Amino acid sequence: MTYNIDWVLMLLGTAINMVIGSIWYSPVLFAKEWMDDINLVYEEEEIDIARMVKVYVFLIISLLFMGYLVGFLVMNLHIIDMRMGLSLVLILWIGSSLPVIIKRWGFEGKDIRICMINNVYNFICYLTLVMIYVRYGL
Repeated sequence: MTYNIDWVLMLLGTAINMVIGSIWYSPVLFAKEWMDDINLVYEEEEIDIARMVKVYVFLIISLLFMGYLVGFLVMNLHIIDMRMGLSLVLILWIGSSLPVIIKRWGFEGKDIRICMINNVYNFICYLTLVMIYVRYGL
């Protein structure tokens, strides 16, 4: 079992997923639905910069962990093509995101559409990382 993951690919995957997230939660795609769900009204003077810095720091750290996990699995499961990679993505997403979707929808009464918006982004993050590792990591 190897633990030596390419840090450049991890950082690349994190950066790409941050860009995808900024588009995903922008007015171009799902900002309105997401902001309505969390009762957020966008007004520049109300933004808590210190809180946002903390959120982004933790987000970057969590995406780095996600990148490490995916890299570790791609290397140790010998994922050598995108067919195998897509299988890994589906397993990761179904195992980690589907329970969250069901709990948020079933117990918290969240709109299933909002749950899907948030968790399909996770699917895209997994897919992006697998594509990077399969293409450049082996």
